[in-house]
Amino acid sequence: MGDLVLIEVSKRLKGIIKNSDTVARLGGDEFTLIFEDVEYDMEIGPIAERIIKEISKPIIINDKELNVGVSIGIAYSPVDDFTIEGLLMKADAAMYQAKEDGKGQYAYYSRLLQEKNNSYLYIEQLLKAAVKNNRFISLIQPKVMHNKGSNYIVGGEILIRMKDEKGVLISPESFIK
Repeated sequence: MGDLVLIEVSKRLKGIIKNSDTVARLGGDEFTLIFEDVEYDMEIGPIAERIIKEISKPIIINDKELNVGVSIGIAYSPVDDFTIEGLLMKADAAMYQAKEDGKGQYAYYSRLLQEKNNSYLYIEQLLKAAVKNNRFISLIQPKVMHNKGSNYIVGGEILIRMKDEKGVLISPESFIK
């Protein structure tokens, strides 16, 4: 059934693009569209919206109605990159941003997105090193009750922190996503 869904999605994509454009399945459920004659950035948004609308329509296979979602990442040549590998990598990063933004979205690659991804990569590397080198510490933060001028410890919270290679403590809001 999965193959039939992919065939239907590819038909819908082919119905949207021009003959000079290319649809290619990268693998799994990922497709790449290459637009040859796009003069203005403003042309891509409406195409992405049309793709989302078409792909989101129910697919009927063997009398069963299936609903699929789509997230689109957009990268431009030569602005974002001029190599196929670089463009695919940047469009992929933008696609993950679109997924993070919610169902049925598209996102453009940007420098800000690259910085965010680099930050995630850095944190991921720190996490791997922290696990390997036992750089997590737990701290106890007491819960204090104030009553008539006196303070009483009534409980506590255990907090986790990660140390980087220099021993600097990193808050979990930076590495728990």
